[in-house]
Amino acid sequence: MNDLIVVLIILWLVLALAVAWAAEQRKRDAACWFALALLLSPLFALVLLVVAGDGKIAPESPALHKDISEMRARREYERVRNLVP
Repeated sequence: MNDLIVVLIILWLVLALAVAWAAEQRKRDAACWFALALLLSPLFALVLLVVAGDGKIAPESPALHKDISEMRARREYERVRNLVP
């Protein structure tokens, strides 16, 4: 009986690690998903992970790049202007 409990605990940990690995592949926080899998169930956590989808950051718009470029150019202009008397 004790051997069965040990095997089940080891299996639970291995499956929780598999959920953490899957979370990392989906750009999610592996530590949080590992803890969730340990506390609830690796199978339940895996289902939640699949439903949650990828954790991709939304692509930046070209307008944002233009604004950043303008801010950098303005800052460089101000820096050079302050150097010249």
